[in-house]
Amino acid sequence: MRQYNVWAGKGTSSGEPHSVNIDWTQGIAEPLKGVPVYDVSFLTTRTNPGTYLVRYAIDPATNRGYVYLPGKTDAGYRDNVFLIYRAVEGNWFHAWDEWEKPANPLIAKSRTTH
Repeated sequence: MRQYNVWAGKGTSSGEPHSVNIDWTQGIAEPLKGVPVYDVSFLTTRTNPGTYLVRYAIDPATNRGYVYLPGKTDAGYRDNVFLIYRAVEGNWFHAWDEWEKPANPLIAKSRTTH
């Protein structure tokens, strides 16, 4: 999963349209209701090592994923903005399809084994 770079996308100088697991080209998404939400942590190894947290949910009707960046009152916010302040925290976004390819099967498998 090394190709999922928290140091890219909105709030950075990388110019890349994807980061973490968000497709920034699609903008803010409507929040999903009544679906399981999974915490996804990314360990960073740059100058300021830390953990970047997002939440991930899959729409069962479309099998599309959505990513939430923790807002000011959410766990993970302070650590995230210490690493990268994107100025869009507290919102859901469309997941990058390259993220969904490995993530969705892993989540489906974990649901059947628990």
